[in-house]
Amino acid sequence: MLIAEDAVFTRYGVPQLEVASPTPTQEVFHVGPIALRLQSTDCLAILGANGSGKSTLLAGLAGAITASRGTVAWGAHRPFWWPSGGGSQASGIHDHLTVREQLVSWHRLTQPLDNSGTAALSAGEGLSPEKTGSAEKTGKTGSIEKIGGMGIAENTRNSGESLGQLAPAVCNQYQAFLDRWRACGTWNAAALIDLVALGGEWKCGKLSSGQRQRVMLAQMIIAPHCVWLLDEPETALDSAGIDLLCHVVRDRLRRASADPAIAGGIVWATHRAELVPSTAQWHLEGVA
Repeated sequence: MLIAEDAVFTRYGVPQLEVASPTPTQEVFHVGPIALRLQSTDCLAILGANGSGKSTLLAGLAGAITASRGTVAWGAHRPFWWPSGGGSQASGIHDHLTVREQLVSWHRLTQPLDNSGTAALSAGEGLSPEKTGSAEKTGKTGSIEKIGGMGIAENTRNSGESLGQLAPAVCNQYQAFLDRWRACGTWNAAALIDLVALGGEWKCGKLSSGQRQRVMLAQMIIAPHCVWLLDEPETALDSAGIDLLCHVVRDRLRRASADPAIAGGIVWATHRAELVPSTAQWHLEGVA
């Protein structure tokens, strides 16, 4: 579960020097306040134009941006955050590691944070809102709640059926990977690397943008028990990669209804709403 209460996330622009003033000026953008209670079976689509605050919102929910007001709380596992473009610094992909080393190393970060069963972020020093993202409220669905001046669209169910069927061989390969994981209690690195069509000994620093996105997809697959925060994960993926991504997300939502160990829902920011099997949508407007 992911819970945000009266949370405001703040991002700072690049300082600008002006001829008329010796002091640099810096824009401050705010998204929120938001209230969100995301259940394990929820898939929230975040929609909006470039600059509307989608990435700021997801970074805040992930803890990469400290809330300037309010709180964000997770379950026992830190959320999986797939940043826009899969940048190496934000994604945790290390250029000097092989794909196999990266996945084995990263998997350690998916373990429970502490014995209390919860993790949380509280607000830092408050800042007065200068620019606040907003959207028109048009409805409400399920357990996903209102977001300050932002809102939830009315006809929000999207099964993703328009995507067509994923190749049976890939579906079977993914299911075999999950079955072996459940049976053995541990995931198989070689099987996962083969599933996402990469080479285990390839250096991450030599991968293309699309291949780095496939590393992110592999990391998401081995983070099954936490909230998934996906910021345009389809970017740079080819059609086969997008199909696999959508299949993994739909499979996760199906299993979440029956498996109490899956303790987090999904938030997916995108310009392609047709990809997301959403239970609700937020349309963001404004600058963030």
